[in-house]
Amino acid sequence: MSITWKLEDHVCRSCGGRILKSVSGAGMTPGGNPIYRCADCGRGGSFFGENEICWCGFSYRQQNLNPYKCLSFRILEEHPELLPAFQACGCEPGRSEVGIVLETDYRALMEKGT
Repeated sequence: MSITWKLEDHVCRSCGGRILKSVSGAGMTPGGNPIYRCADCGRGGSFFGENEICWCGFSYRQQNLNPYKCLSFRILEEHPELLPAFQACGCEPGRSEVGIVLETDYRALMEKGT
């Protein structure tokens, strides 16, 4: 049986590739959990969410903080003020569809906008 995959708006923290989520077929565990996998390097497995392999799940061990947030560049249509936050992490629209920002930059800019 083949696997049907869906592109997620998350970036692999190993290689920067897009994260895939199994949505049907042999890509589901016997318990019904999806499999998450990087489209580029293949890193992945059966997790409760993509945070096990994307930047959103990265944390500093001593502080238990999740400093990064994966975002689709589509957010720039409504919030162009986020462009410097993407660029600070080395992400540029046009090179990919998804990038990362620092969670603190994201919160600060979104609070200013509201």
